[in-house]
Amino acid sequence: MLAQTPTIWAGYLLLVVGWSTANFLWFPNAFRSIQWVAVHSGSLIGGCGLLYASSRWPANEPAPSPRAT
Repeated sequence: MLAQTPTIWAGYLLLVVGWSTANFLWFPNAFRSIQWVAVHSGSLIGGCGLLYASSRWPANEPAPSPRAT
């Protein structure tokens, strides 16, 4: 959970959507098999789940400064 913000997972989802779209548009036959559709679907579902989970994680509190005593 440390250092994983929702922004990171939103960027991952943009990457998955962009790459999947490019595969379907410019490489029509090679990346339309059931295996590739499953990989893209799994990546999208996993990214959505991690985006949701990272938005629900508690906020990281900064470590106390050694001079604060």
